[in-house]
Amino acid sequence: MKNHKYIFSLVLILFSGLTFGQSKIANINSAKLLEQIPELKTIQEEMLALQTQYQESLKQMESEMQKMQIALQQDSSSPKSVLEIKQKQLEDMYVRYQELQQNAQNDLVQQRQNKMSPIIEKSKTAIIEVAKEKGYDYVVDTSEGSGIIYSSSKDDIMAAVKEKLAIE
Repeated sequence: MKNHKYIFSLVLILFSGLTFGQSKIANINSAKLLEQIPELKTIQEEMLALQTQYQESLKQMESEMQKMQIALQQDSSSPKSVLEIKQKQLEDMYVRYQELQQNAQNDLVQQRQNKMSPIIEKSKTAIIEVAKEKGYDYVVDTSEGSGIIYSSSKDDIMAAVKEKLAIE
């Protein structure tokens, strides 16, 4: 579906360019560009370190839960009420484990977004500046799932469409 949208956009742009013969179109693979930015390696290393910390914490909790489970299974001499308390403690630990797992996943996503945002914005700004300097009307991102990065305002028909629809 994304490829169809991309191809349709590209065909539409190319067709409009052929019709008027004045639009200049450029393309860039922003994913490959990002891979070549030196700061990305540092971010990847930081994210790997954070992920490793979370994995170690989760492994430690798993180990504790396994020990509790084994102790609970081997405990045949404790009263039923004590066994129920131990079972509840094990269940509570499992809930904390799941919460840590979810929080770790959310934190990793948030940290990555926070660290990548400035780099993405910097590269997008550079792409737009180069497009303007070289006189391109459109820049199409050839990365999978991407579309148009830049379009000249001279081809914006929003005002005419709003007028046609009587929208103020």
